[in-house]
Amino acid sequence: MAFSGPIREGVTLRPEPHEWLRVVRDAQPPVAGSVVFEMRRELGLPTDQLVLMSGHQVEFWYAGVLAKLVAIDAAWRVESSVHLAWVDVDQDANQPWRIGYPARNAAGELVRRVWDASGGSASEEELALGAVRPIAVVGEPKDAYTPAIAAGLARIGAALRDASNAASAAAQFGDAAFALAGEVGQGVQRISAMALARTSLFAGLVAQMTREPERCCSAYNAAVLANPGAGVRPLEARGELPLWS
Repeated sequence: MAFSGPIREGVTLRPEPHEWLRVVRDAQPPVAGSVVFEMRRELGLPTDQLVLMSGHQVEFWYAGVLAKLVAIDAAWRVESSVHLAWVDVDQDANQPWRIGYPARNAAGELVRRVWDASGGSASEEELALGAVRPIAVVGEPKDAYTPAIAAGLARIGAALRDASNAASAAAQFGDAAFALAGEVGQGVQRISAMALARTSLFAGLVAQMTREPERCCSAYNAAVLANPGAGVRPLEARGELPLWS
């Protein structure tokens, strides 16, 4: 592979932040006592201003996820009255300590390997990451394909060690990812998805699903059929609700 010159880093947002903020700029804060107002209050979110929220599973993100954080930060720079929030999807059973990286094998060839940053001590059982204890990080791999990759792995290891006193593995990896994101992660309020499940709004939704499962299934399937390009399958007619287990 031949390179024609230095790599230029950049992010292009289309439409630009001032265009898509126009859609929500006229939105009104939730009415006091409404379910949205109470949910915000329970989560510690402001009840009197626009909230721009994104989020993802807790791990070291690929570029497309980082772009979401860059996007809401760019929006805040256009409209500073916006409050930024990020949901750590910590009820998932992902294993963020298994970190893929480009390595060099004995023949000097490029291969993909996985660094288990826990050194094998993390449980392989499927548990919500928010219920898993922080890991003790083992030494970084010595076979990175380039010095730049080795330096990146070292930064990951250092960020995880700095966050080792977090309340959970989810919080540890979330803290580390945001630390490595640098300036674009500053001023963003992080919210646990498990905390979302403890709000009165979530409890009310689950109660209504329990009372009216057929109606819930029908409404969900109608939305799936109305958006065929989303690639989401419909629910089975009986016994299935749109909830993670």
